[in-house]
Amino acid sequence: MGNVLNKQCKSHQSNKKLHIWLLISLLITSGCQNDEPPKPLESTSTLPIAVKPPVQNVRVNTEIHTSFNYDERVSRNPFMPFNESETLNKINTIYTTKNPAPNTKRHKQILETYPINTLKMLGHIEYKNEIWALIKTDDFLIHRVKVGDYIGVNYGKITAITSNMINISESLLDQTGLWHEQLTIINLKQ
Repeated sequence: MGNVLNKQCKSHQSNKKLHIWLLISLLITSGCQNDEPPKPLESTSTLPIAVKPPVQNVRVNTEIHTSFNYDERVSRNPFMPFNESETLNKINTIYTTKNPAPNTKRHKQILETYPINTLKMLGHIEYKNEIWALIKTDDFLIHRVKVGDYIGVNYGKITAITSNMINISESLLDQTGLWHEQLTIINLKQ
């Protein structure tokens, strides 16, 4: 019976220790609590809403748009189905009347065998109210030309000569088989 009492005493002592630890932890945690009662949850409609500040620097579009003049002779009717061959025929007719093909049957002049980018303007000469330009070729020959002469491999015709440049109107063939003019300038060699 002594053993039983011994066991009960030990269990009583361990229970006592457990009770003490529970009491201490309860006191510690109760000291950490706030004395105020908990607030009820607020609805989301009363939460503050973030408001963006007004834009300070407003960029104004100052781009100028030009109007487009519709020409029914050149442009197709945008409200009709696209007919490619009819539209191309109309454009070709107008385009070739503005930019006719060069005369390929005329006798070519000597400077038409040189590409324009190989020719250099050396100066000009005025004689009897006519201005002539001096042109140097890549093979070091010097030629004299006037307005109306042909120059370059692209049927270039000299349209104006000044003291420091030559204006040339070249006829070029594009990918669609139509001719168009291009202005080329040879400046005086410095």
